[in-house]
Amino acid sequence: HSTLIEILDHVRRCFPNCLDSDILLINCFWELLRQWNSQPLIHTVEMSLEYLEKVSSSVLKHNVATMAWRLFVQKRFEILCNLIEKMGKKPKDRVIRKELEMDENILEQFSNFSCDLLDFMIRTSASSETEALPLYTMDDWWNSFNSSPSYNTNYNEEFFRYNLPTTTTGNKVKQQQQQQPQQSLSNESSLYSLNIPLAVMAIHQKMANIDLLIEYYHLAQCIQFVIIFSVRNVRPLSLFPSSIRAYFFKDLVSFLDNNNDGIILNDPVLMEIRRKFLMNTITSIVQTIPSYRSGIF
Repeated sequence: HSTLIEILDHVRRCFPNCLDSDILLINCFWELLRQWNSQPLIHTVEMSLEYLEKVSSSVLKHNVATMAWRLFVQKRFEILCNLIEKMGKKPKDRVIRKELEMDENILEQFSNFSCDLLDFMIRTSASSETEALPLYTMDDWWNSFNSSPSYNTNYNEEFFRYNLPTTTTGNKVKQQQQQQPQQSLSNESSLYSLNIPLAVMAIHQKMANIDLLIEYYHLAQCIQFVIIFSVRNVRPLSLFPSSIRAYFFKDLVSFLDNNNDGIILNDPVLMEIRRKFLMNTITSIVQTIPSYRSGIF
């Protein structure tokens, strides 16, 4: 009888490309997120980034992370931000279950992961700009099941074509809602109909804009404060100027391309809103510190 090591070695020889360590790691990351997206109660999202951290290619790291953000995180993050903006506080469990399809107990985990994923994309952005694109070849065995994708394929467009409709606005949304049943937040199965390997799809993605990632990260931190410390009377989106808010919840590629004047950072109204949020947050954090009886020391 063959030992397990011999069997694994045989499989590795048969599939030298798709069992490359980077390929295995990004697919483990993707599968854990896919499972979490279908069942947010399971805690696979917490360990998923550990796999992506071990990938050697910065391009793969960054681009797979941006794909994961777009497909698994962005829609829920947008809904959560809008709920807090409307209510001024952390939503109740009933609203969370209905709108986000998860339990209240999972909300902190989700807000932490959103921050961690954005931080990961920021950290891998610079190195992925200077690194050459990795080359991956599909093993011959797989070609008997699907035709090889053309090198002229626009993989960025193909991915977003099968993605959840997160950027449609205005009357177009109303028309789609009338014509089609509401789509579940956990429905990402359409991506798998592409028959294109995840690594191939990833290396053809455009890089996320670092400035937009930083603004997203600041927003995610604000959401973290609201969720973890139960900050009240807060409007997280109002903490950002309209020139930045216009780019939230869309793709991560373009940001302020048409704004040569830059962002006005010394707006007194905006500064006052941020000051109040900061004071409110500090107060909420201090209130979580347990009180001690006098004379304990």
